[in-house]
Amino acid sequence: MKTPLILYEKDSRDVCMFSSAAALERYVEPIDVENGEYQAYDADGKVLDLTLRKSVHKESFFCFTVVDCEFGNVSLIEDKNVYDRDTLRNILAQYSKAMGIVFEINPSLEELIDVLIKDVGYTK
Repeated sequence: MKTPLILYEKDSRDVCMFSSAAALERYVEPIDVENGEYQAYDADGKVLDLTLRKSVHKESFFCFTVVDCEFGNVSLIEDKNVYDRDTLRNILAQYSKAMGIVFEINPSLEELIDVLIKDVGYTK
């Protein structure tokens, strides 16, 4: 995974950039991950999966077993070899325009990432 990691919030069309997978995982809400509200990419345009880690607790009482499933932790998974540089570039170009960042020419993905990090910064 090449940083920065980019999180696109589909409903709001907001973009967040993270310096690490751990920072992105801390930022997202598990319910939003479950509802498919995000798409994540690395700096090369590699599509990343956000998944919920499930913890299962089992307890036995007499002849009954109680199973409690808890969703809470989010994991960023790099298990695909799928790249979508064009979509990511379009997302970042639209976000840049919405943020008032103007380019004289059609910028590359790398140029968009560099300018957004400089002007907007990393999400904490």
